[in-house]
Amino acid sequence: MKVVVTRPGLAPRLEEQRDQLPDNIEIIASDKGTDKELIELVHDAEVIVCSRLSADVVKATKQLKLIQKTGAGVDSMPFDDIIHKDIIMTNTSGSNPGPLAEGTVAMVLALLENFSYLDICRGDD
Repeated sequence: MKVVVTRPGLAPRLEEQRDQLPDNIEIIASDKGTDKELIELVHDAEVIVCSRLSADVVKATKQLKLIQKTGAGVDSMPFDDIIHKDIIMTNTSGSNPGPLAEGTVAMVLALLENFSYLDICRGDD
């Protein structure tokens, strides 16, 4: 099974977990994630892992069964083309609440303590 990963930084993470994946999975990472590059890579892919995908890339697929969208938002996806080709699309909905809450609390604490003001007064960048 050919899996195309459109985000260059994500492929090494998948390779780190290779022992948890079936032996027949071939992970192909794009170098730049441009449409031109992806169109060449996806023609025989069964799975695409991406943060965004153009209609042209979806149209270039021949065997695609699944699009795994990284992140929760799906507004950047070409739904008409995905539905027309009968492709399943999933996202990582629900993966953000913990980090989002932690970041919010950290920002509130920083505001309460005027951390950014203190950094400016000390001359930190």
